[in-house]
Amino acid sequence: MLVAPAGDTGTPHAVTFKYSYEVSYETPRENALHLFNPLLLVGVPKGTDRVAIEARLDVLKGDALLRSYQKSVSVGKNKTIFAEGATLTDLRRQGLLLVRDHIDKLLVDDLAFLGQHVELK
Repeated sequence: MLVAPAGDTGTPHAVTFKYSYEVSYETPRENALHLFNPLLLVGVPKGTDRVAIEARLDVLKGDALLRSYQKSVSVGKNKTIFAEGATLTDLRRQGLLLVRDHIDKLLVDDLAFLGQHVELK
């Protein structure tokens, strides 16, 4: 299979894969009123951390775009005064794995189309 390096799109038969993603974090501020909330003592969440990930995989042949695959996910967790739960790094990793699995599934579903455009050597 002939797949061009990232910067080599000049070869007319080269297939290039360009992957990009963006991660955004949403963490609520700690509030002094939490000190006076008796419901927190029975495990009511004091807030939710969220990580949003948007990913895109472009498949190019030369300069022409063959296919583009996109996926966005949002992963969150509740925090209580007894446990913080998963870290933001754990949430980011979980979201990136979800995005990867989805785009992989789309690539497998599109295998027949992509096979017509990739030159095997």
